[in-house]
Amino acid sequence: MNLFSRIAIGTANWGREYNGVKVSEKEIGKILGYAQCNGIDTLDCATAYGWDWTRANSFFNVVVKIRWHDDREKVEATHPYCIMRHHVEDGEFFGPTYEGRWGISCYQPRDLNVNADPDVIQVPYSLYDRRFDEVIERFKGEIHVRSIFLRGKIIADGIPPEECVKFCLANPHIDKIIIGVDSVDQLQRSLNFIHLWNPLEKHDEQLLDPRKW
Repeated sequence: MNLFSRIAIGTANWGREYNGVKVSEKEIGKILGYAQCNGIDTLDCATAYGWDWTRANSFFNVVVKIRWHDDREKVEATHPYCIMRHHVEDGEFFGPTYEGRWGISCYQPRDLNVNADPDVIQVPYSLYDRRFDEVIERFKGEIHVRSIFLRGKIIADGIPPEECVKFCLANPHIDKIIIGVDSVDQLQRSLNFIHLWNPLEKHDEQLLDPRKW
């Protein structure tokens, strides 16, 4: 398995300032290039983020979170991989009327206590925040996790960002781990361990088959 395939790129700071940073167009191009070269194929977007997700090429699966006041038909016309309610309060579920995947962005476990069966859920999850452990174990659809750095608070406590990523990768129920970054260099540092792990794979039967030791 290419572990990069379980990573998704967050775009909250691509169209507007978020957490004190707005990523430049040049840096966005570098991030997209790095992602595509390594098999990171999912972008987490939202109408509220202000970045035009249709600018991404067809390699990427785009998740778009929408609010109740958005023009839903206009978003659907762009054919994203998944359309997601940005908040549980954002009106009724719209799954039956959309041909693609649809989902809900959750903030607390009770957000899923509704009469609906989304294809995808997005939940906060990190070394500090494990409120959704039970939900993650029992949900049968696709699971994306966000806030894995807790907006930098975990890193400020001295925990390296790569440890936050490894913690999420260790949960086999998680399909996509959303990482928000300020630069391609920061993204590379957070995922450098995958570059180190990948070349360790061996194909020598004398080494791998215990019967031949």
